Amino acid sequence: MAKFFRTHPFLSQSLFLIVLLVFLLGQLLVWHIRAVGIVLFFLYVALVGNWAREFLHRAFHLKLQSWLTLGLGWFFVFVLLGLFSSILVAWYRLTPLCVWSVFASVGFFVGLLVRFWKTKIQLWKHHIDIGLPQRIFSPLFAKSWTLVIGIVVLLVVLFIILFMSTSHAVLTTPWQTIPTWFLYMWVVVLFLVGFLVYSKQSIKVILFILIAASFVQHAYLPLTHVNPWGGDVWRHVGVEIQLQRSQFVNPTLFGPDHAWEQLVHGYMPAIFLQPQKYAYGNLWGITVLISDTLDSGLLHLNMWLVPIVWSLMLPLLLFYFGRILFDSWRSGLVLGWLSLIPYSWQALGGLTLPNSLGFVIFLFVLLLWFLARKVKDRRAQYAVIFLSVLLLFGYSLYAILLWAILLITWFVDLLRKIQRPLIKIITTAFILSITILFLPVFALFSFLGNVPTVSNFFSRTIHVVTSMIGWTFARHILPATTFTGNFFYNHILLRSFVSNIFTNFRWHVFVLMIVIWIAVIIGLIALFKKNKDANWHILGFFTLMVCGGYGIGWVFFDGTHTLIRRLDPVIVLVMLFFFVYVLALSLSHIRRQMVKQIAVVIYLLLFSWFGTTTYASGPNIRVVSSDEAQVAHYLVAQEVHKTHSCVLADTWELLVIEGISGRQIIGGGFPINSNYAQPQRVWLYQQLLANPYVQLGANAEKITYGDHCWFVLPKADISTSTQAILSTFASSTVEMNTLEVWHIGYLAVSSSLEKYGRMR
Repeated sequence: MAKFFRTHPFLSQSLFLIVLLVFLLGQLLVWHIRAVGIVLFFLYVALVGNWAREFLHRAFHLKLQSWLTLGLGWFFVFVLLGLFSSILVAWYRLTPLCVWSVFASVGFFVGLLVRFWKTKIQLWKHHIDIGLPQRIFSPLFAKSWTLVIGIVVLLVVLFIILFMSTSHAVLTTPWQTIPTWFLYMWVVVLFLVGFLVYSKQSIKVILFILIAASFVQHAYLPLTHVNPWGGDVWRHVGVEIQLQRSQFVNPTLFGPDHAWEQLVHGYMPAIFLQPQKYAYGNLWGITVLISDTLDSGLLHLNMWLVPIVWSLMLPLLLFYFGRILFDSWRSGLVLGWLSLIPYSWQALGGLTLPNSLGFVIFLFVLLLWFLARKVKDRRAQYAVIFLSVLLLFGYSLYAILLWAILLITWFVDLLRKIQRPLIKIITTAFILSITILFLPVFALFSFLGNVPTVSNFFSRTIHVVTSMIGWTFARHILPATTFTGNFFYNHILLRSFVSNIFTNFRWHVFVLMIVIWIAVIIGLIALFKKNKDANWHILGFFTLMVCGGYGIGWVFFDGTHTLIRRLDPVIVLVMLFFFVYVLALSLSHIRRQMVKQIAVVIYLLLFSWFGTTTYASGPNIRVVSSDEAQVAHYLVAQEVHKTHSCVLADTWELLVIEGISGRQIIGGGFPINSNYAQPQRVWLYQQLLANPYVQLGANAEKITYGDHCWFVLPKADISTSTQAILSTFASSTVEMNTLEVWHIGYLAVSSSLEKYGRMR
């Protein structure tokens, strides 16, 4: 029997998968033991990930025995688990049996790919014509284990500092709790890691250091507060709790409450006209799947999922991009180091948001597309096209961008076949027009933007240009939020400004941004003169598409810019590709080794300082305090079984209530319009703060259809006169450190008050 299984490994692994699935079903339905869930989950990922590695080897000719290919295989399984669960989230719901069906579907799907994907493996060509010398990324400095140990020690110290900086208060930036000298150590770490990248140290060691540095960098958000940063996370947690309760999140395609919307000549299921569920379903699905399997809390998953996935996968994916685009593994290390510099990647990698998770998956599928073209396997290209369609259930924007890349690929292949110069010029101009206008036109017809008045054209153009080159960032600390140009740095707000040497003087950012933009322009020009690789031509058109669409969108469109402002991480990606290309092109003209070493050291010093400045620039984001979360838990315990709730409070307390109640209490019970605004609640709350009156409670109850109401006020905002007025019609008061909860109405306060606060 043992000999049979040794000679039929796929069959033995399939039987082991069936056994695993049986145990997973028991974990999801009966046991709910965390240790068992962790073991089963990682055994599943290891087994199916090994099949995925075999598939990547056969389809994309990756080295079978490489641990890098194994890492990509594991991530492939993670991606499929998220996308398959997202289909159920969008069209149906997630019961424990549905979660189990996702495990079963992904396992057998990957198994069938391996079983029936037969191909002859060929080695990659060792050189591609990209207009650069073959050994331009060769190491410049000597190997040093002392440097490696020093970096590891510094990273451990930095992680401990972040761990000790955990706060319970209201913050508007993590730098209000992280000590300033953390930044002084971080700039040293950035420089030393960059120096290591250009040394003769082992590639595996450098990649490990990059992953560790990335993790420490992005841990600055989950480690610095007991609650997750931002407000949207509570809405996501609320939906995930609904899904864990096996509830339908409407609209759905199947289920008792599936809705239809009228079109011009008929009706269509409402789910096909709701982009929100397609954009967020991947995050909701994978979070619930992991939470149910590991029996872990949703809140911690929403704090740590993306920082872990981003830190592990982004350096690895960029490492592979270096091999494909520059024909050099060490160029991938340079890209990995530069990934620590831009603000949008620093912030997105620390926040578990749909956009963050969607970007890493987009990068993975884009890598597979370039690999498929490199090995010239049409079946592999069909597999990537299938993934791009499936990505519609990931983050919809990235599915659109991938489809645009597929279209650009077809255009590039067509251009390369045209021999007549005039026809080639006309065709190129036509393709450029299509690519640059693609995103603005799509935003217009998908109702994600609208054409503004022409009178603001000049001022808008100036605003966009100055924001994108760093002039506005260097010159002003802004009083209000701006979303324009926040990809390499974040425009600091007055409420989030923390004084230090990196943020007090910012003009070096303006200078270096000019250098980066010039490098991108030079890279685009050199692309069509020296670089003969088709993948680079695709990147060139794609760069013009996202950068041109970004500028046009901000200049010619009003509104929320839902699509345009989410292009920040993609713009950073293409800019880094071309910056590294021009950096290598510049170094290739330096003949003397010592001069080249000096030039690299200067570049590392400048960009380490630049990266630390961008790190210290944000994000401008609020986090709820422990007191606000405690109040929210108390009110949910009081109101969770009521038909109509009335909670008059600040938006942040209401967001937490929405999250932990599983969206049973939304907006405190007050009406919400399509833009998530609550004008009635806001007006009543302002009256409560400024000039409370006896009829205030009755008005709030009338709007919410409740028979009582809860008022939540910060102690610091309650004057003596306000307290006297509220005491005349409030039945009870609960104090919770910095907040007070006033109960208005007939309902008696339960005995759980003693647990949450002191009654007066």
